[in-house]
Amino acid sequence: MFERTLVFLKPNTVSNNESVFSMSWLSNHGFIKRIKTVKKSKKFFLKFYKHVPQPNRDNHSAFCSSGYIVVLLLTGDSVVERVKKTIGTADASISPKRTLREILFKKYPQKNGYDNFVHASGSVADAEKEIKIFFGGER
Repeated sequence: MFERTLVFLKPNTVSNNESVFSMSWLSNHGFIKRIKTVKKSKKFFLKFYKHVPQPNRDNHSAFCSSGYIVVLLLTGDSVVERVKKTIGTADASISPKRTLREILFKKYPQKNGYDNFVHASGSVADAEKEIKIFFGGER
């Protein structure tokens, strides 16, 4: 089934100059239709991550607002699930071999659970909401 999904590369991926590597990795699993680099406020991320329990929401929001992020809109057949598999588990220290988070974790061990290099939509419904937040009505 043809889908859309949203991914963003977190500040530690961007600041460690791993954006191009990460985009190349992701392009093998979905067509990158839109790209933009943005810096969002902690207030923005507190709303974006409202489903995350405290105190993790505050920590996560502070981290994601600490620098630039690269936002990607990807399209393709079953792209939500394919991207989630290629990225790996939220805890990069236990992410399966040959996933993006496992590769980046080897180079840059995490200090905590919220600096896990990349965000990906969890479902098709989440993806559509997140795409609207970051890209508005763009198709």
